[in-house]
Amino acid sequence: MPCAKNKIIFKGICIEKEFTLTCLFITKINMQILHKPGEIVPISGIYSELSISGIKQTEITCVKGEAFPNTKDDGYHYELFRGAKHRKSEG
Repeated sequence: MPCAKNKIIFKGICIEKEFTLTCLFITKINMQILHKPGEIVPISGIYSELSISGIKQTEITCVKGEAFPNTKDDGYHYELFRGAKHRKSEG
């Protein structure tokens, strides 16, 4: 079902064109992979601890297969900042 001339379809919903930039910003945020404390680390590397509003608080190093540590406040989460490369051990 097409939308009116001054609207666009976003995720199956008709919205006003003025909201396009806001929706693109929200879509970009939704594409980020955010992790909660206690979840298993999927990729070893440096993770940013982000506040509820998305402000970076600290950076920590996490190892694949281990759990993410607790954060300072409820609602904080982790986002991969830089993945680590693993070397095969010799011996």
